[in-house]
Amino acid sequence: IQPTPTITSHTTRQMATHSIADLPLPGTKGAPKKFKGKHSDVEPFLYIYERLCTKHHITQDQDKIDSLVHYCSRTVRETLEGLKSYEDKDWTQFLEDFKTYYEAERDKKRFKISDLNRYTTKMSKQKIKDLAGWRKYTRGFVRIAGWLLQKKKITDREYKVSLWLGIHHSFRDLLEARLMAQNPGHDLEEPFDVADVYKAAESLLLNASSPFGPLYPRRMVAIF
Repeated sequence: IQPTPTITSHTTRQMATHSIADLPLPGTKGAPKKFKGKHSDVEPFLYIYERLCTKHHITQDQDKIDSLVHYCSRTVRETLEGLKSYEDKDWTQFLEDFKTYYEAERDKKRFKISDLNRYTTKMSKQKIKDLAGWRKYTRGFVRIAGWLLQKKKITDREYKVSLWLGIHHSFRDLLEARLMAQNPGHDLEEPFDVADVYKAAESLLLNASSPFGPLYPRRMVAIF
């Protein structure tokens, strides 16, 4: 049987010395980025702040509230100081009020299907000539479509179809030829697997020595 660890007076003194004075000053290393009221910053800001409080053993409602406002812009601080929950030093209610007044809920409605359709329509008109262009397209696609998929607003099939439709037709033709050569039995009524599309695109573009490079046959250069 392992002996029960004992809490020494030294350990007790170490914990006792933690206070709001130990929190990093606003704008210094380790401090949360100043909160200026943007709804998409609410949850990240609170997450970092609460981890900071845990690290420094800040547990009292009053200490947590009084310290938080100093990591906010002047306008935000004055708004928060006008809340009843700030006056009452009620941390639970203060958090709820904070999220309500700065519309944290809006970040949970980040994208709509119309945003994805708009993005893929726009990008389908932009020619993909090199690896940088492909990665720019896929970064933007994952940002929107990935979120919609996670929130179950689109299906896996819709994700695949949208990825494919957002690719400029000239590069899409090359991709289709490469993918069909690799899997001649693929049913063209079904979208290609995302991993296969990425692999084929990277393979085609990786060795391109220039925007046109050896990637495109001579007969296709006129497309550009």
